[in-house]
Amino acid sequence: EIRLSLVGSEMCIRDRINADKQQFEQVLINLFKNADEAMATSLEKNISVSCVIINNTVEITIADTGTGIANQDNLFVPFYSTKPQGSGIGLALCKQILFNHGGSMILKNRADIQGAEAVLTLPRVKHSG
Repeated sequence: EIRLSLVGSEMCIRDRINADKQQFEQVLINLFKNADEAMATSLEKNISVSCVIINNTVEITIADTGTGIANQDNLFVPFYSTKPQGSGIGLALCKQILFNHGGSMILKNRADIQGAEAVLTLPRVKHSG
């Protein structure tokens, strides 16, 4: 059983990003799947999703309590995988989708506890009112 927590200001939750719905869903599916697989042996299985607005960007952080990232050098190398059944295209695809939408993605180990976090940054759509 995985505990999911959502944290964000009301402003962030109402805010908008300009992204292709299916492509952005694919990014989220890949990141949640990776988080789930990283927590396979964890006693505490928690995924938190937080959102903040920084200037003209929306920053979404997906953090897990998994094993963390052992080797950050090859994270975005296409067709490189440390998983027996992995294809090695998931993270490279996520990064490319975000880049195509004017955004970026950083993957790193958590500073507070064991686990990893993905930080997605996308341009913010201005409100007209």
